[in-house]
Amino acid sequence: MALTHSDQNRIDDDILESLAFPEMLDRRDNIEQRHRTTCEWILELEEYNSWKSNSHGLLWIKGKPGAGKSTLMAYLHDEVWESQDSGNEKGIQLDFFFTARGTDLQRRPLGMLRSLLNQIFRSDEAVRPPLREFYLDRSRKFGNAHNWEWPQIQLERLLVEAILESASRQPVTVFVDALDEAGGEAARQLADYFYRLNDAAGSKSAVKICISSRHYPIVNSPGAREITVEEHNHKDISTYINDKISETSIISHASDQEAWRVLRKELIQRTEAVFQWAHTIIPLVQRKLSDGHSPKDICRWLPDVPADLGNMYKYILEWVIDPSERPQVFLFFQWVSLAERPLSVTEIRYALAMKDVKVTQHRIRWKKIEGFVESNESMQCRIKALSGGLAEVTSGQEGGETIQVVHQSVSDFLRTKGLAILSELAAAHTSPLNGENLILQSQATLYHSCLVYFAREELPDSARNRSHGDVPDLSTERPFLDYATCYIFVHAEKAGKCRAKKIHTEVQQLEQLISRWVRLYWILNRHETEFPLPGTTLFHLAATANLVDVIDYLSSKKRILTQTDQDGNVALHLAARRGHIQVAQILLRRGTDIEIKNKNQRTPLIWAARLGQLEFVKWLLQSGANVNTRTSAGCALQVASEAGHEDVVQLLLEAGANVNIRSGPNHNVLIDAASVGNAEIVQILLAANADVNAQSSYYGSALQASLLLGSLETTQILLAAGADVNAEGGFHGNPLQAASYKGSTEIVKILLAAGANVNSQGGRYGSALQAASGVGSTETVRILLAAGADVNFQGGEYGNALQAASGIGSAETVQILLAAGADVNSQGGGYGNALQAASYKGSTEIVKILLVAGANVNSQGGIYGSALQAASRAWNAEKAQLLLAAGADVNFQGGEYGNALQAASSAGRPEIVRMLLTAGANVNAKGGYYGSALAAASSCSSAEIVQMLLDAGADVITKEAASFDRDFKVVRGPQKDRSTAISKCVVC
Repeated sequence: MALTHSDQNRIDDDILESLAFPEMLDRRDNIEQRHRTTCEWILELEEYNSWKSNSHGLLWIKGKPGAGKSTLMAYLHDEVWESQDSGNEKGIQLDFFFTARGTDLQRRPLGMLRSLLNQIFRSDEAVRPPLREFYLDRSRKFGNAHNWEWPQIQLERLLVEAILESASRQPVTVFVDALDEAGGEAARQLADYFYRLNDAAGSKSAVKICISSRHYPIVNSPGAREITVEEHNHKDISTYINDKISETSIISHASDQEAWRVLRKELIQRTEAVFQWAHTIIPLVQRKLSDGHSPKDICRWLPDVPADLGNMYKYILEWVIDPSERPQVFLFFQWVSLAERPLSVTEIRYALAMKDVKVTQHRIRWKKIEGFVESNESMQCRIKALSGGLAEVTSGQEGGETIQVVHQSVSDFLRTKGLAILSELAAAHTSPLNGENLILQSQATLYHSCLVYFAREELPDSARNRSHGDVPDLSTERPFLDYATCYIFVHAEKAGKCRAKKIHTEVQQLEQLISRWVRLYWILNRHETEFPLPGTTLFHLAATANLVDVIDYLSSKKRILTQTDQDGNVALHLAARRGHIQVAQILLRRGTDIEIKNKNQRTPLIWAARLGQLEFVKWLLQSGANVNTRTSAGCALQVASEAGHEDVVQLLLEAGANVNIRSGPNHNVLIDAASVGNAEIVQILLAANADVNAQSSYYGSALQASLLLGSLETTQILLAAGADVNAEGGFHGNPLQAASYKGSTEIVKILLAAGANVNSQGGRYGSALQAASGVGSTETVRILLAAGADVNFQGGEYGNALQAASGIGSAETVQILLAAGADVNSQGGGYGNALQAASYKGSTEIVKILLVAGANVNSQGGIYGSALQAASRAWNAEKAQLLLAAGADVNFQGGEYGNALQAASSAGRPEIVRMLLTAGANVNAKGGYYGSALAAASSCSSAEIVQMLLDAGADVITKEAASFDRDFKVVRGPQKDRSTAISKCVVC
């Protein structure tokens, strides 16, 4: 049966939850608001107005670092939204603002895709079916969404399809800011992705795209426009500087106004169109003024301040920040620039205090640690002093305050030069760090702090028995516990060879805390898809985190090589998942079986291939792994094809992988690749002589698999390769039924033109016409009828096309089918006939249409026996009234509930019960699921209906009632006993 409305709502909620992540809106919400009238220059540009007035096109906002692109994008986002709001057709607006200073998903294309799909899925119900189908397919294979990650290549395809589908009916505007903060190569790929989306939309779809980034060379596309910020922002910078200088109280009574004018002019000239320079210099100027310096003094000082951002930041580190603070400044910027996510103000207090704490100390007494900042208010003051204005406190998710550098250019500077400068500046107080190993040693500092906190901070009793996701109060009671738990081994991996001086000491420390760490990770990381499983040991974690020295130290004990976690993974499986070749080499050298399987029958090669670990796959093959090992989990070629890893697929084929290998009735390499719509891999497999007409039990064939995703490109490739357009089998019976179910009119036409049999039988819906009718695709229904589809074909889930259309509530499709000669009284299917389907699931309008067309109101059969019983159970008084007026037999016996009165009583609808009794329903009719209407009413605790039935003369029967509620025991008697019956009913 098709999904119920409540099932769809539940699945849709699960999809939205699996796509969302807590910080996906944080960056847009924290972009500094434009200053006064700044940014308005763009409203006068022909490029912008042409893009805005057109129904489609791409606008690329370009600029050098610090030019003000993000502030401009936030302004445009709001301006376009407000202008659409005042127009006739608002449409949908999607946005994502990258930030390299945020969490992992805030700086990755995967995060953008998940956020944009979440937004469009929420905004437009019509785009949901393909995403729902993909989600259900993944869930069938891997369980609920906590067990798997959305694959990026599929999200790219699903987002394009969703945007184009939505834009065929309404305007869709997409804003994506700061592509460069995803990384240089990712930025170029993203720009190319949006250009291809723009090309795919063309003039047929109302898609407008606005992206921003630093300057990247890329081939342009028709309809794309570009605006370079630094060519237009001079007036904005002048306005900002003039206003900020004018805010200084000194100027209001200054005698030398000419000196102030010169200062403003000098500042404006030195910005070189970089807003961030102005934003950084103004606080320094204001500090000079507060210290009593004159405008002339500041003009003489300005040449000492470098004009480019990098050297300006260096100047601040060297000359603005108090030299006595340098060791703490160095530690502060190590955390700010290298933390895996922005730290809260509370967290940074503990992070800065742990550098010199020993792991062997007993529970930490924070107030006794020198330099520990005891309040967030004091810490905010310390942040200003330590950062010299290069870091700031921003509002994060759920109202929390986090620390970030003020601009991405600061983060770039710190990683490339700034930390090295700070290391040298702090050398008078600490040992200077080697430039080559600076980042490694800095990561080691962060790792040590996490280790200290986790090892020495006792857990409250309330945390010891908590379950997964049960996190209230932990962050309050132990502020740094979340970060230390989540990222201790991330920093350990990134610290590499600088992590520990004595390996045996570190191993002892880690072994003492590992079981507690696994338990806490489960409690704290409710959004993660990969958890350390029960049974995880330090050896497993070392393999996962690429701790080569720990693996080497521990693996000397042979029995440790076969230690397994809950899923049967040994250390080699975990190394394969992450692509850690050095770890794997040690494990193989010490005797681990290269073909070892976990409980899910995955070998190291299958794991590595599935996750796209190209170099690891290459190494495994060179080390003797069997490229054609197949298990119930599939084979390497199959999982790599399904996951979309083209380079791995090519490598496996070159190594001799069997392109037509099968591993179970549902696994075929080509079919799995087609099922996710990966056209490139489908072509690679076909070129390697994959059987284009191979069969599987669920999808039937590769062609049917591609059609279920509505992939036109993959479909055309398969047809060109000789795919049988009438191949039978699979859940949908044949390719035409699959395409009709998807409502893909263009593909339906292609299949019919290729010779598809329009009346081919089999599959879930029996025929293509019933499939199209069952999803309300009126255009597809017309195409199929025009091609000779049998409008009265019997079979499938709904029995016939008319019942399918009636059941899903498509009045237009019902009328098309009736006009084509559909038999309104045709029997069969789950609901017996079209009128019963419409009475239970369809609309009142369809009930009227069918009655006018001659539907037999007392036709029998199906789940509910009659249309009246179906309407009574469906809580629809209007439909029940229509049916009674048309002559429905109020006492018809049959169906799940025996009669209409029992159905209405079980549904708890007093108005329908009253209507049926008034129409002469037999209050003591027997039969059906509950035996009587009174027993049905008591089962749903409806005192009102019980009273109504008793008043109508219902016999109170112990036997049937007792079978549904042991407390409902009454006998026929006076009113006193009836009241007891009602009170007992309410209790039940």
